[in-house]
Amino acid sequence: MVRSLELKEKKSALLGKRRLALMAIIVLATTALFILSVQRYLKVEELRLPDLVGMNIQDAKQLLNQENIKVIAFNENKANLAINAVSSQSPKAGELVRRGRSVSLGVNLPKTEIRVPVLTGARLQDIEKILANYNLHPGEISYEFGSEDFGKILRQDPVSGSTITNDITINIVVSRGSEPAKLPLPQLVSLSQNEAEKRLRASGFYNISSQIAGVSQKQIFEVVDQIPEAGKSFSPHTRVTLNISIPSNKVVDVPSLIGIPLVQARSYLNSRGLVLGNIIYATDPDQAPGIISYEPSGFTLRGSPVEIVVNRYNLNEPISNLTSPNNATANPVNNNTGSITVNPNSTTNYQTPTGSGGSVQASPNVFNKRQIPFNFLPQNIGLQNLLQNAYNFRLDLSDDLGNRTIIERQLGPGQGISQMIELNGQATLTTYINGSLFQSWNP
Repeated sequence: MVRSLELKEKKSALLGKRRLALMAIIVLATTALFILSVQRYLKVEELRLPDLVGMNIQDAKQLLNQENIKVIAFNENKANLAINAVSSQSPKAGELVRRGRSVSLGVNLPKTEIRVPVLTGARLQDIEKILANYNLHPGEISYEFGSEDFGKILRQDPVSGSTITNDITINIVVSRGSEPAKLPLPQLVSLSQNEAEKRLRASGFYNISSQIAGVSQKQIFEVVDQIPEAGKSFSPHTRVTLNISIPSNKVVDVPSLIGIPLVQARSYLNSRGLVLGNIIYATDPDQAPGIISYEPSGFTLRGSPVEIVVNRYNLNEPISNLTSPNNATANPVNNNTGSITVNPNSTTNYQTPTGSGGSVQASPNVFNKRQIPFNFLPQNIGLQNLLQNAYNFRLDLSDDLGNRTIIERQLGPGQGISQMIELNGQATLTTYINGSLFQSWNP
């Protein structure tokens, strides 16, 4: 009886060990599969293109299709090559191509005369198939407003009925749909900037920008010129630029601060209606001690902060002369190397950035702040899918204030966005459609 119990216990223990071993194997296998999946996901799928010139076009297509690369073929005629052989390729052999992209291959065919088919009125998505039936290929595709529905062919070159050889491509012009009705541009000169912008929007114009054109004795930001001129009719998409004059009582001349004692810097600025902004301490043995640069210089708006750079190398004057007990101060942690940034005005809305290393850059300058018009109109970019289907649109902004999303909307078919956006300093705008990168630029 005792022996039977011992056997059962040993058998149970053995089964337990086997279960643990099996579970360990499953866990290890799952982990390996997970790591492999992550590696495949993160790995950039690229192919170094082989030399396809001279290969039969069908063999080249089969080879590239196996690598998930689409082939765009066009006709060529070159001597000393077999018929239907690849005569050229773009990108060239040896270059890297991401899988899922396309490669253009020239196909060597004897020149034969072909009567150009009628393409006008056909839809863009059918053109490649129609031309393939005639051993022809599309060339340049452009868009313009027209009486035909969006996506239909307005014109073709060469025209239908003409005789060409099969190495000639057919250029087509595609309809963007009916052009919006033109609107009369109102007279805006002598109006205030706010009133001019209100009048433009009431008239149907939304693509509005402004720029400083001078100084005025009047107490308003006045429009002194407009582009385009008033009196003519334009599309509501037309950008209207307002040249604005700044009231003279808003503008001051920034005093020269180079070489003056630090104790006088604040009083010089205060006397002009300016305030002391960020202070950057530097150590430069090749420059004189004290204030070595400041920003902005020249003219600026009254009440603006002025950022200064102080060289503390061999500086005998106390830096504390720039600050007072009521102001935020910072003491250099190393009196010989590097630089730090101090914001002496605790009442300002600007924050001194933090970081590591010997130098910390100044916070964004308020005078780099600007507003620009932003317009995204599907009918102007030839994306038929956006005219027929709802889509998600996102606009990301990266500027001196950091990275952020400023527009994210679900838009209906053909719906666009037109609004003013605010930028601070150097900026990069990036648009995404349905989560995929569409465009990135520096305004």
